Amino acid sequence: MKKRILGVLALVSIGLYSMNLNLSKISNESPLLSVENIQAMASGGESGGVVDPNEMQGYKMVRTTKSDGTIKACCEQERPQDKCNKKSEIGCK
Repeated sequence: MKKRILGVLALVSIGLYSMNLNLSKISNESPLLSVENIQAMASGGESGGVVDPNEMQGYKMVRTTKSDGTIKACCEQERPQDKCNKKSEIGCK
């Protein structure tokens, strides 16, 4: 009976020890991965460029002058490689 109890205690202690090693390994890697992810997002991912949240991919700035002389500059959908900055729009809805 004592051998069974000692055997169970030995297995439990080995299990807890290995679980502790795995948890410490995970907690040591997590901050590094988080920092790398933040840096990747800040640099624009794999492209290495800065991401502008106002820039619309596939849109082009189209400027028109109305008959009353007012200028209208809006982002309109064009080719996929075009870019348009939403903050630069004038007189658009």
